[in-house]
Amino acid sequence: MPTQEEKIWGALAHVSYLAGLPLIFPLILYIWQREHSPFVAAQAKQAVGLHLVTLILVALTVGVSFATFGLGLLVAVPALSLFGILAFIFSVLAAIQVAQGNSYHYPVFGRWVDSF
Repeated sequence: MPTQEEKIWGALAHVSYLAGLPLIFPLILYIWQREHSPFVAAQAKQAVGLHLVTLILVALTVGVSFATFGLGLLVAVPALSLFGILAFIFSVLAAIQVAQGNSYHYPVFGRWVDSF
């Protein structure tokens, strides 16, 4: 069972997405805690995974938009909006679960992130 401090750090890793600290905060937290707290390190790794997936999706949609001379924006804007809403919801759910002491894995890619 994780300590209260571990729960807080784990939850902070997930809400860093909402606080405008993507990628950097959970990556630093993972590096700092990987030897000391497997729970915090696992949650920080999940948060890094969400941030990387977001970055890749944004890069792909921008690339498609440029390649299609802006027509791709008709698909990119709604797709990114939907993903942003889902990322927000899952980040909040993750923070709540982790604050209660439960480990959280993001749907679709969460188990894959664990393999690294």
